[in-house]
Amino acid sequence: MINIEQNGPQKMSLVEQAANKNLPSLQYMDSETLNWIIKNKPNFNKNYKLSSNFSDVKKLVIKFRVPKKWFLNSKIYNSLHGVRHTFRCIVYSILLSRQLHLEKKAEINLIVAAAIHDVCRIDDKGSPHGRNAALWFHENFEEVIKTFNISLNKNDRRLIQQAVALHDIPYEQFNKIRLGLHAKNKDIIDELKVVDALDRYRLPKLKWWIRSKFLKMRAPIELKRFAYELVVKSEKAHLMGKDNINSVLLSL
Repeated sequence: MINIEQNGPQKMSLVEQAANKNLPSLQYMDSETLNWIIKNKPNFNKNYKLSSNFSDVKKLVIKFRVPKKWFLNSKIYNSLHGVRHTFRCIVYSILLSRQLHLEKKAEINLIVAAAIHDVCRIDDKGSPHGRNAALWFHENFEEVIKTFNISLNKNDRRLIQQAVALHDIPYEQFNKIRLGLHAKNKDIIDELKVVDALDRYRLPKLKWWIRSKFLKMRAPIELKRFAYELVVKSEKAHLMGKDNINSVLLSL
């Protein structure tokens, strides 16, 4: 069990608030919720192990470090949909790209999409934000490529925008226009949805954790197991005082 010193009066945990259907608009990890996540660890097959060069992964996470000023609501930065979620999604995008043997250009596009997909969230609930993040990317394209020190062409820009615009919309809500966009940009859209879903182990209700029936692409079991462990270790590290990026980097 995790025992973290709480500052100020004890507040009701996220898992309690989720059970009572009264989650606040902004949600921050707490020790009781993390203990609940640990207690409810899925029964992963231990034969599935992930092999990767994590020193290289760490370098890419640092390279694609997202500035706090990019977040529309600065209070989101430390929340469940904030920068730790973003850093972990960057990790998953790298590992998924390697599992799928993507070309370097496709890998970079997916990493960028993962890095910016939640910058326009205004809360930790279900407020639509993908389209706004896609528009933000269009308007801030030069700053993004300069900050990340990368080169993207018009097609890369279009692919990233479409993936980000649709990442928060369930497939069953795709209308004719969205279905057309998905048909043209299927790979990166499906990949980003998997990347985002892999980090759902941080959410305080089991039914919100990653489910294959909501995805078009199968998430590799070894990545699901890895994602669960990364959520637990990085959130524990943050509760124990590590800053956002180091809580993820040290957990790798």
